[in-house]
Amino acid sequence: MNESVLKDYGWCKVLKRDANYFISFDEGQIVIKMNDYQITEKEAISAIENEIEAEIIARSVQKRNAE
Repeated sequence: MNESVLKDYGWCKVLKRDANYFISFDEGQIVIKMNDYQITEKEAISAIENEIEAEIIARSVQKRNAE
């Protein structure tokens, strides 16, 4: 598996694994619990260009996966 960090904001990272894109961020309350969520290439590009977009995408994937 080939993984590269495309952007690291400290609180979250945009990753590329092979041909797939992921956003990784802390979802823990007291303890750090890093979770990775697969995102589209379009979402990855937006998250790389703008930290506010990265936060919006992170919240969006949380909601998508909670349902």
